[in-house]
Amino acid sequence: MQGAVRFSLEPVSEPGALEDEWRELAIRAGAGFFQGWTWTGTWLAHLPPEASVLVLRGRGAAGTLLLGLFGVAPVRFRGLIRRQALLLGELGRMPQDGLTIEHNGFLVDPASPGAIGAALSYLEDCGVEWDLLRLPGLDRASADACMRQTRLVPRITARKACPVLDLDRVRAAAGEPFSWLGRSTRAAARRTFRRLAGEGELRLRKAREPAEAREMFARLVEWHQARWRRRGAPGAFADPWTLAFHADLIAHGLPRGEVDLLQLEAGGRPQGVLYNFRSGDRVMNYQGGFRLGDERDIRPGLALHVLAIADYAAEGLSVYDHLAGENALKRSLASRMEEMVWLELWRRGGLVRIEELARRARASVRARLGAFHRGMESF
Repeated sequence: MQGAVRFSLEPVSEPGALEDEWRELAIRAGAGFFQGWTWTGTWLAHLPPEASVLVLRGRGAAGTLLLGLFGVAPVRFRGLIRRQALLLGELGRMPQDGLTIEHNGFLVDPASPGAIGAALSYLEDCGVEWDLLRLPGLDRASADACMRQTRLVPRITARKACPVLDLDRVRAAAGEPFSWLGRSTRAAARRTFRRLAGEGELRLRKAREPAEAREMFARLVEWHQARWRRRGAPGAFADPWTLAFHADLIAHGLPRGEVDLLQLEAGGRPQGVLYNFRSGDRVMNYQGGFRLGDERDIRPGLALHVLAIADYAAEGLSVYDHLAGENALKRSLASRMEEMVWLELWRRGGLVRIEELARRARASVRARLGAFHRGMESF
């Protein structure tokens, strides 16, 4: 680490004042999309007035070496015990946390890898009361670095597979567009392309202008919501706050080349839309919406992903990232699995005490239920 690092933890008073500092460190850190300013600045701009957010800053002789944004909120432990938490990149409330931040972590100068441990030590005695640090959506290496560099007690609350496709595999199949797919997926793709081609020329269209992006995103939301409502679920875009956030994210990210909206058309008729994020040589599929139909042998989502992957491979990108969570389509379009980790760091001794309180609370509930049932049996 480059000499001593001085830390501070203070409220974010004016989000725009943080932009230049954040962008400069993000460039040095090689930050991914979720750690970049397009996502972070949009998140800050849409904070509810009552939200409490602190910026953790580490400075050395060469300038800012570490940054992190923490929501401050009470959280429930196992649904029973409320404890104060600092949440990296989250607020501890819905619908904001429904965005699901991934590839999360501290923004750190690569010349100062020990700054993470120093930051965690500082937070233990920073003057702000908290019981746990919640670090959601870390990649495995970031989670390991946090656990390795702290005396706090780690608790992994979730591990999620993250299917990714190395695009070299697609480029190696040049001239044979489906050969990189597994046998059953290849057959499904060919069948879908034949059926869609019957409606007219197939085209992958990328939004170039803001109006075009807004139109595609509106179509994605309509199809996505319709599909999830069929399943009895609200869908990712049910809340107006979420729609406003993504409208601004697209408005800022599209001209910077950090957001893609891709639409599959058959005979000029839209069949599906992908909403992707870009960072360096990696593209991340965040959401998709596809035309609902009754014909089971037509899979517009598969066709759109296959065309998008071919386009990104031709562009020279390295990784097509499906983000956390597995399903059959993601697995069929992946060459390997990465891991995303949801990590909590507790003050030493605090987790043991909370576990005991939770155990007692559960025992009390069971005892009261038992007494209630015995009383009912006496009637």
